[in-house]
Amino acid sequence: MLAFWNDPAREDDDSQDTIRRMFRPFRYIPMDNLERQLFQLSVLSCRWCTQERIEALIRRMTKLSLHRWISISKHRVTSHFDFDAMAESIERGHGTVHHLRYLQNVPLPFTPSLEINNLETLSLLPLQFPISVLAFPDKVLRGSPWTESKVRFLEFLWQYVMIAENRLEFWLTFASRESIQEGIHSAISEHNLRALRDILALDDSCYQSHDNRLHQVLKPYLLPEEYFIIASRQGEYATAILRLLVRAAPLSVPSDDPELTEWAIKYTE
Repeated sequence: MLAFWNDPAREDDDSQDTIRRMFRPFRYIPMDNLERQLFQLSVLSCRWCTQERIEALIRRMTKLSLHRWISISKHRVTSHFDFDAMAESIERGHGTVHHLRYLQNVPLPFTPSLEINNLETLSLLPLQFPISVLAFPDKVLRGSPWTESKVRFLEFLWQYVMIAENRLEFWLTFASRESIQEGIHSAISEHNLRALRDILALDDSCYQSHDNRLHQVLKPYLLPEEYFIIASRQGEYATAILRLLVRAAPLSVPSDDPELTEWAIKYTE
């Protein structure tokens, strides 16, 4: 929970005591994105860190965020507020897989019902979704093999990527490009179209976030030409695999490779 909670803390927040109690016996110290990214990566790399264990904590993280979001003085405000019900509603209202280039804070999907005696004592913060993924571990990216559980874990993590971060060092750690390339190669060889689609989209997003920040120039996403050649050798799966590769990186298609040309001729026949 320490690794994944997206804490919208502020200095004048009067929910600090509640937050500390909910984290006992651990001492809670807020971290910035870079600190939490490294901590999160170490947690995700552990064998015991599974999708099921993270999912089991989402409700609790939602309640933590609600306590931050609704900063209320206990002595001057009377509120009939069901944190459990609101946490459940937020969970039900969230489920969209976001593309990294179009990320923003998730809006509150409903209007909370509060009974407040003194409106001046109520301070509402911008609501951020309570869980945010700041890194992808190598074990999730490589496949080898791409099992159903690995693909689901990749998709699960991706739907909680909500980052407003411009520091290059953050994106250098976000996901290993080397591990992503291993995952692409593995998905092609295993004919796993779902994994290939997901890992290509992640690689494209990492490329845009990392390389374009590094060079300060918008460059097209490219793939190694060998991927297209390997894909053409995959028998009945070749067409579907090549379609995904071409959609992801059309400028990477080899223009004069004899093996790929031979496959294209046979395909058109």
